[in-house]
Amino acid sequence: MRIGVLTIHNIKNYGSILQAYATAEVIRRLGHTVEIIDCWNPALESPRSVKVLRMGNRLAFWMLGHLCQVKAADAKFQSFLAENVPLSLAVATRQALEQLVQKYDCVMAGSDQIWHPRCLNDKMSFLLDFVFPPMRKIAFSSSFGVTKLPAEHVEMYARELNTFDAIAVREASAQELVRALTGKEVPVVLDPTLLLSGDEWGRLASVEKEAGPYILIYGNMSNKGNLMEQVALRIQKRTGWRILRVHGHAHHVFSRKINYLFDVGPKDVLRLFQGASLVLANSFHGTAFAVNFNRPFFSFYPKGDDLGIRQKHLLTLLQLEAQAVELPMQDIAECDSWVWDVDYTQANRCLNQRRADAVNWLKGALQ
Repeated sequence: MRIGVLTIHNIKNYGSILQAYATAEVIRRLGHTVEIIDCWNPALESPRSVKVLRMGNRLAFWMLGHLCQVKAADAKFQSFLAENVPLSLAVATRQALEQLVQKYDCVMAGSDQIWHPRCLNDKMSFLLDFVFPPMRKIAFSSSFGVTKLPAEHVEMYARELNTFDAIAVREASAQELVRALTGKEVPVVLDPTLLLSGDEWGRLASVEKEAGPYILIYGNMSNKGNLMEQVALRIQKRTGWRILRVHGHAHHVFSRKINYLFDVGPKDVLRLFQGASLVLANSFHGTAFAVNFNRPFFSFYPKGDDLGIRQKHLLTLLQLEAQAVELPMQDIAECDSWVWDVDYTQANRCLNQRRADAVNWLKGALQ
């Protein structure tokens, strides 16, 4: 079959671009021809105020000598897409999108938070409202990223989701939303990044190795991101390990004991996870790659928050709840007693079974 996949693939986000790669790779291994539909979703554009702020940040980067590293990372993202992700012809209009998909036998809504309300736009593209029978349309490992939808969008979500031939979602919370919207029971499957093993990701990683043991901090620079840095600094006192920080920004630098990395591409971040002595992550894909590479890790997320429900679901699924750090922490000093060695025996057993289940579901949905 000829499969077209619509997902979030062309943004500077490691998890998004690597899940797009993994989705295409799994479909290819099932014997199908696959393309990631190269259609830009206007809803993913940053607001003007954010763009102005980023321009100011880039000026700060330039003043601090980091702009060349930021540009190097941008180039690595584009190179990874061009060399590793099978892209369709680029389309920018609804008409061009409808014309493009005529060459496929099936169109798939991919993984990531494609059904988050912030991704909505006039095209409604991630809900595949441009695909009509007899063409088949399915959703694989799709996520809402929230546990509750805005009331004004509920009817639209229900209408469009009921037109899918098959749906599998990434979290139990998404399963509950689909049940409420459609009355249908749909399975929960792994994120595509977890369908490839650590060894398979390792073969894609860049070859440069970091010297000596290090703590890898992965995630955004919100309050919980700053907390991870404080935790890393306390652990550094115990171990003497270096601290490497991905996703940091020059204007957030506050410690000379942390090495902030600005030129990291998708292959580089795989290598960093692969060699880390300890991973501190506050994102779903940061948690997923720590698990995939069987690294010692802690996953930070706010208790009872939509942002944390994805990480909590994954840790519960793999029986790794002991690695969860629910925020807020009562006392930063509690990390002094943490033991980070992880026994992956049961987690890997569960992961392998879930991989097989996800691939079998996808195989059946595509037939």
